[in-house]
This record gives sequence, C-alpha cells and structure tokens, in this order.
Amino acid sequence: MSVSNRTRNSLRNSAFGLFFFLACLALSFFSNRAFIMRLGSEILGMNTTVLSILEMLNIAELGVGAALASLLYKPLAESDHQTVVELSALQGWIYRRVAVFIVVGAGAAMLFFPLVFAGEEIPLAYAYATCIVVLGGSLSSYLINYREVILEADQRKSDVVLSYRLPQIFCLTLQILAIEFTDHGYVWWLVIQMANYVGTTLLLRQRIFRRYPYVGRMRVDDPASLRHKYPEVFRRIRQVFAHRMAFVVLSRVSPLVVYAYTSLSMVAAYTNYMIIYSALTSLTSAVVDGFQGSVGNLVASDDKARCRQTFDEMQAALCLAAAVGSFGFYMFADAFVAQWVGRDMVIGGPAVLLLSIMTYISISRRAVSHFTQAHGYFDDVWAALAETGLNVGLSILLGRLWGISGVLTGVVASLVIIVLLWKPYYLMRVKGAGGLGRYWRSWTLYLFEALATGWLVCSVCRDVAPAGSLPMPELFLRMAWQTSIYGLILLTLLLLTSRGMRAAARRVARLLTRRA
Repeated sequence: MSVSNRTRNSLRNSAFGLFFFLACLALSFFSNRAFIMRLGSEILGMNTTVLSILEMLNIAELGVGAALASLLYKPLAESDHQTVVELSALQGWIYRRVAVFIVVGAGAAMLFFPLVFAGEEIPLAYAYATCIVVLGGSLSSYLINYREVILEADQRKSDVVLSYRLPQIFCLTLQILAIEFTDHGYVWWLVIQMANYVGTTLLLRQRIFRRYPYVGRMRVDDPASLRHKYPEVFRRIRQVFAHRMAFVVLSRVSPLVVYAYTSLSMVAAYTNYMIIYSALTSLTSAVVDGFQGSVGNLVASDDKARCRQTFDEMQAALCLAAAVGSFGFYMFADAFVAQWVGRDMVIGGPAVLLLSIMTYISISRRAVSHFTQAHGYFDDVWAALAETGLNVGLSILLGRLWGISGVLTGVVASLVIIVLLWKPYYLMRVKGAGGLGRYWRSWTLYLFEALATGWLVCSVCRDVAPAGSLPMPELFLRMAWQTSIYGLILLTLLLLTSRGMRAAARRVARLLTRRA
C-alpha cells in the first residue's frame, strides 16, 4: 500500500475516533456528575468495584485479539481470504472457551458480594444486577463481536468506532435522563446499558459482513483442527497474556487497593481523577489507534527505513501530546473536580503530580507499543510479570503507609522501570529495530523542553487568579488559553529542534494541500 493511502486511512480512522470520543467524553462527565448528585458516591463506588472485578476476569481473553491482529496484517494486504477466515474461526473457537471461564468466574465472584459490600448502605441487588449486565456485554464481545479484529487490522478502525460509539452516545444520553427524572434511576441505567450492548452487536455485525462478504460465505467445519495449522497463534497468545495482565492490574486493581485502605467514597473521588486521566489517554488513543492498521501494513512491507522515519514522527507528536496532557492535568484537575462534583471530592497534593507523571508516560509510550505490536514482539513475558508484581506489591506496601498517594507511587514506579526503560530497549536493541541512542536523545530533549515550557508558562501566569476560585465557564476558558499557549510554545521548540516533528508536520501539510 502506498504511503499516501496509509496516511489517508490513518487520518480517517483518527478523525472518526476523535469526534466520537469527544462526544462520549462530554456525556460521560455529565453522567458521572448525575451518578454522584442523584444516586450517591456509594453507588458509583460499587459500580466501579464491580467493573474492576469483571475486568480482572477478562484477563482470560489472553490477548487473543492482539495476537490475531498481528497475524492478519499480511493476509489482508495480500487478499488471502482463506487465511483470514480460518484465523477468524480459530479466534471464535478460543473465545467460546473464554466465555465459559468468565461466566464461571463471575458466578464465583458474586458469591462473595455480601462480604465485599458488607456495611455499605446500598441494595445488594444492585451489585448483582450490575455484574449480570456487564457480563452480558462481555459475552457479546466474545461470542459475536470478535470479528472486529479484521476491521482493525485492515485499517477500518473507523467502522469499529462507529459501531461502538454511536450506540454509546444514545445510551449515555438516555442514562442521564433516567437518573435525573425517574424514581429508579439506577435500574433504568442498567436496562439502557444492556440495550447499548445489543445495538453495538447489530451495527458491528452488519459492517463486518458488508465489508467482507466472504467471511459469511466461507465456512470452517472444524475450527478446533486449525490450532495445529497455526501454532504461532497460541505461542503469541501465551506471550500477550502476560502483557494483558499487566494492563488489567494497572487499570483495575488500583481501585480495589484504594478501597482496601480507605472507603467507597474515596474510591469515587479517585474514580473522578481516573476519568480525567483516562479521558486524556483515551483522547490520544482515539487518534493514534487509527494508525495501528497502517503501522502493521507498513511493517508487513519490510521497509525498514520508512519504519524508522514513521516511528520518529509518531514519537515526536506523542511526546508533544503527552506534555500538553500532563501540564493540563497538573494545573487544572483539582479545580475541575471541585466545580464538577464538589470540593469534598478533591484529592489534591502529591496524588495529582503522580497522575500527571502517569499521563505523560502512558501517552508517550504509544509509539513503542504500536511498533512492538505490529511486529508481533511479545516474548518479553518476564517484563509483564515484573510490571504486575511491582505494581501490586508496591501499591499495597506504599498504600499502607501513604494511602492513595502510596498506591499511585507504586503504579508510577512500575511504569518507569518497565514501560519507560525496558520497552524501548527491548524493541530497538533486543529485537534489532535500531536507533536506541537516537531514541533516548530525542526523548530526553522532548522532556527537557516540556519541563522548561511548563516553568515558563507558570512563571508568566503566576499573578493570575487561582483556578480553583473560578466558575466552570471561566475555568474552561483558562484551561483553553493556558494549555494552548503551552502547546504552541512547545510545538515551536520541537519544530526547531526535532527532525521527527518537522517530518510529521510536512506529512500532514502535504495531505491537507492535496485535499484542498
């Protein structure tokens, strides 16, 4: 595939992802506020806790989707329909067994709900109903929607985004109205959530069979026999499993540790900050994940020079996005939470700084992770296990000493050691992608310029009224102009000092000029 086609497909996917993400993000903030104001922080904490438990069960997915995607790039590029259908059938066969495990695990978890939520002033039936509804959504992904990996690998991420986000927009809107204007708001929340899963399944199924009619026509009589034909699938699944486990621990175990040392109310407060953190990282994902199929297609072409150039461009752009996101989080998270859900939900202190560091690392890492996945490099299993152990062990140890700040310190420590230090070394030195010295010189320069720009903006704006004293409209205005000034100054510095940033700017300019 030509460079222009890859770029065009990537930008289309990113545009879809960004638009629908922003729409859902705005509704999510209103939904979370309605949860707290109308239903109470205890129900929100319960909802988060149940979701964390089910997310831990979803580790049984074993990374099948990521493993299959890395194997689908080549047959899709070569229009090898038989291989595409066989790999998809093998994925369905595996997922049916995963679904059985998750049902059994969820049933076992529900037996302990009376102990988990003992002493909380919420109906226990809510916890059971939440688990059943979310379990239904998980089963639809494993039993019906698993073919979405074909769309993602074939640079059709926009179809996946549309299938998931469009029903979600209707769902969030109706849930907010139900919470605000009905007597049994949470019951209606659950009913609408189940309808959302049904709508997503129907949309996604229609788009897959329209794009790839051969998937519906070609049948595999005995999918189980394909495990002998494609042993590489199971080797990669075993490797990806460990990496998925580390991600689940990072995203879902922390609320449980916070709950162990504090209360459901603190979990709710922590959840508000994690929503902002997730919004920033997911905003980047909405844009950058649209490039994953194109990166896979590029890697399949075996053009090493083009791969290095593309990596440099992505890394420069992502470090810019990471710096802007972490600056905005550090400067305005407390003020936003105070205006959004009340001052009693403000965490403040070192926790905000730690979350800002997490934001920078989580966004800037994506160039390395995208190229690692595109190559199918998953055999550093020890690193994922080490990240999990560090995350859980340090979070529990330091959480006992310092509460929520200790939990976040454990998370940051695991990210620095494994994500920040090991992963680039693994890709560039162990796997021979090359350019490790250049990578660290660039990364260090980007970080220095980000910190220097932050110091400059804070110095210039030090006499401005504190953000925490502003009403929401003025706070949004303050966030907009301060982060814009920060971003423009940093972009100017990067254009002057970074070849990768200049190359990325030229690529976008050429595409926009051609469209005009």
